[in-house]
Amino acid sequence: MLDPDDHARRRSARAEVRNPILSLPAFKALRALDPPVRALLVALLRDLQRDARVRAQHSWDRHKPPVAAYWAATGVCAGHAAKALRPERRRRGNALRMIVRQPGHADLIACDWADASLLYCRRREKSGLGASRFPEATVLLDDIPVGRLSYNGRIWPLIPWTPDVEPIYDNRQPCV
Repeated sequence: MLDPDDHARRRSARAEVRNPILSLPAFKALRALDPPVRALLVALLRDLQRDARVRAQHSWDRHKPPVAAYWAATGVCAGHAAKALRPERRRRGNALRMIVRQPGHADLIACDWADASLLYCRRREKSGLGASRFPEATVLLDDIPVGRLSYNGRIWPLIPWTPDVEPIYDNRQPCV
């Protein structure tokens, strides 16, 4: 006779039960992407997860449970998606590096979007050059371009600029 507890243990050990995102058809296509692209997606999803968790805590602190629940759920979904897409297990300290690359300057290593903007702005201030002479920079995750830094320190998507394009990171806005 089958032991019901044994069946429950075997079921909960299955990957698609532990991470429900794996059961979605679109994830089969996403998992077929090249490993560098998947690694980039994982890094961006982990960044989304961190931001969502900070916003959830901020909302709890301000007694806004519905908004906090939304951000908490967003963080959980981003984390599950990142785990489902990671190309291979990475050890701690082996995460993707965020690089600020600028013509005529050494690369800068940043820990997040805010740090990339801050490092670029410090270099700009130190140079004393104006907008027409100080070059824009590219933000890369492990040598994959993901954004560009404009003179004002904002990070923009790698698409042609139009007035309705939103920055990836706006250094004028508070993080929460």
